[in-house]
Amino acid sequence: PGRIPYGNLTIVCGRPGEGKSQFTLKLAADLSHSAGTILIGAEDGLADTVAPRLIANGANLANVHSITTRTERGQEDDAILPMDVPLLERAVRETGSGLVVIDPFAAHLDAELSSTSDHSVRQALRPLARMAHETGVAVVIVMHPRKGRDGHPMEWIGGSGGVPGAARSALLFGRHKDENALDDDYRYLIHIKANGARLAPALRLRMEQVRIERPDRIVWAPRFHLEDEVAMDAGDLK
Repeated sequence: PGRIPYGNLTIVCGRPGEGKSQFTLKLAADLSHSAGTILIGAEDGLADTVAPRLIANGANLANVHSITTRTERGQEDDAILPMDVPLLERAVRETGSGLVVIDPFAAHLDAELSSTSDHSVRQALRPLARMAHETGVAVVIVMHPRKGRDGHPMEWIGGSGGVPGAARSALLFGRHKDENALDDDYRYLIHIKANGARLAPALRLRMEQVRIERPDRIVWAPRFHLEDEVAMDAGDLK
């Protein structure tokens, strides 16, 4: 609440390996007991990686969905923006979903468009934002940061400035820069943009590994626990 609004686009940005994708799966798991969730992801396998993480976070798997398209050869492929927004909208309505996660955004952008071009990004995000507004679904776009950290934290988000410009809310996710190895299980969520609302306080989350017994093997998957609100800002992230 106060961080990821329904009917709008939200950015979650963090460095690779910090756990931002796992955090979005916690969101999906939490919401799965009252509404559907649609996951559009190109980096992690659904069965091998995503499903155990959802189970670890207590998801109702019947309410978690993924969508794919068919190529001209009849093979399954990932959804592409903006051409597959109508397909996504139908899926949102049919499943009663309250959340869509696109992870990462650049991997699902039409090959003819550039993630660093404001014009290209606007072409992809306008129909997505319209779909979110008309269906009331919360759309979370996962982004990677730039290498440098000059300027306002909004400028840390990689790719075109059109992405954070189109989002109503933006969040940075990562570790605290001053924590030692004993505190490696903690992650922080920093609110850096909130159109029409006040920035929410930073949140601390604790990550633990959970043993998941599958029919063919045992796997370990991360689970997040919301700890508390903390006094910190984007400059405190590693």
